[in-house]
Parts: sequence; C-alpha cells; structure tokens
Amino acid sequence: METPKSPSAKEVLAFHKYDDVDKGNISHHHTIGQGAGQVAPGKHFHNGEDAPKLLEGVIFTGIITNYNRTTFRQVLDALVKLGASDTTSG
Repeated sequence: METPKSPSAKEVLAFHKYDDVDKGNISHHHTIGQGAGQVAPGKHFHNGEDAPKLLEGVIFTGIITNYNRTTFRQVLDALVKLGASDTTSG
C-alpha cells in the first residue's frame, strides 16, 4: 500500500482557516491565554493574578480543637493562599 502524500503548507493553512481555535475545551487548537478554551502559559503560578487560584472554590469546614490547633491552622493558612476558603471555627 502506498503512503499518501502529505499536503503542502498552503493546503494545511487553507484547511485550518476555519478551524475551531479556542471555541471550547475540545477544540483542536488553542491559543495561549487566560480565557475559557485557551491553554495556560508555561509560566503561571495560580496566584489569582496570572491564573485562577489552584484551590478556588474549595471550602474547609469543621471545628479546630486545642489538640490540633497550631498544625491545622498552618495548613489551612497555606491552603487559603492557594484560593481555598476557611470557615472552620475554634
């Protein structure tokens, strides 16, 4: 069986003229950016400025006891910096 000939660069460009760039998550091609349907740049930190916070929308609930207060508070403070919400009490 003969291998099909690859299209020329001009044919590929014409074919892609109407492609679904950034139309949604399942698009064939994506540009770099922060919009829905775009890919994230390689250098982003999920700090709420250049990309969404990593744990945005995550909420911790419960009661902090004297037994675990110091360690648990440090962990929660770190997670809040990543976008989580702390509604614990105690």
